[in-house]
Amino acid sequence: MKIFAILSMLAVICATNSNAEPVESNQTAQNGVNIKVYTDEFADRQEYNAPSVAFKVDEFPVESKVLFYRIREGGKLSPIVVNFMVIYPGDWSRYDKVVFKGGEEAEFHEIERKVMDCSMSECVYMERFAIGITPNQITKYSEDGEIKVQIRALDSKSTIISLPTANFEALNALK
Repeated sequence: MKIFAILSMLAVICATNSNAEPVESNQTAQNGVNIKVYTDEFADRQEYNAPSVAFKVDEFPVESKVLFYRIREGGKLSPIVVNFMVIYPGDWSRYDKVVFKGGEEAEFHEIERKVMDCSMSECVYMERFAIGITPNQITKYSEDGEIKVQIRALDSKSTIISLPTANFEALNALK
């Protein structure tokens, strides 16, 4: 009888824990972009991710990434977030701006800076930051299916990245 009680308790615990883990699914937006959806029913939260964009800084062989997402919490949908993860060697660059073609600055939010690895000759750094982008900016700067932005650092390093307009369209279509 004790074994049955213990097994019953374990079954209840496992069932409870399985509902607390986010569930990954995919949905295809009307424009054909595949959106990954992470659903956490316990927290009433969904995260919608469009495909990432890879780029390189200074021909460094490790790819940097741009992530595109929106979050729904408690029924309220966030604006689109564009999150940059920049990986590079040498010394700190300290990225502090993202600029659209023509010079308008995007709303910039620093997230994290860290040393990823140091060997005898040099270190590898990672900086994460995000920008807010409005529907008006998407319309204004979209050209030939992309929005070009320049990420700029205090050490005068800059890189131009093309962001696919289709990702923004897919995420903006969420209701």
